[in-house]
Amino acid sequence: MIQIKQISLDIRKCVQCGACTGICSYGALTLKRPEMTLQFRPEHCVGCELCIKICPIHAIESGSQ
Repeated sequence: MIQIKQISLDIRKCVQCGACTGICSYGALTLKRPEMTLQFRPEHCVGCELCIKICPIHAIESGSQ
């Protein structure tokens, strides 16, 4: 059985630091300019979980779909 990881972002915890956007090469996490707010596009996410490891406040989590 293949399990696809589903990433979720808790926007209440997020401090908009942008650390996750630097590691996401699929464009699922980007900073909207000029506001500098984090944008999460789950349809672009491949579930690699690199963003989870780099998030300094643990605002990003994963689970199985």
